[in-house]
Amino acid sequence: METCFNSTAGDGREYRGSLNYTEKGVLCQPWNERWPHDPEERKFRNQGRDGLGKHNYCRNPRGKRARPWCYTTLKRPVWQYCDIVLCNRTIKTSGKEDT
Repeated sequence: METCFNSTAGDGREYRGSLNYTEKGVLCQPWNERWPHDPEERKFRNQGRDGLGKHNYCRNPRGKRARPWCYTTLKRPVWQYCDIVLCNRTIKTSGKEDT
């Protein structure tokens, strides 16, 4: 049975679960690491507010994308969406990328 995450913001920015791989099965890179990618989010002052830290869990810091995602441990692609279904999914066209 598939469950979903209820996001009050509609983009999953509040997700604080422990899923750590993308919807394509690629392991996520820890947010505090610089390799193979140097996440700009690593430089945020209030990382705790966005659920970032010394882990590789899927997040959507500041609602940057349409739903939770992570940096991959591959050189390419740099990031991918995670397999987290939003219960109240709405299509946003405000420049956020969605697949």
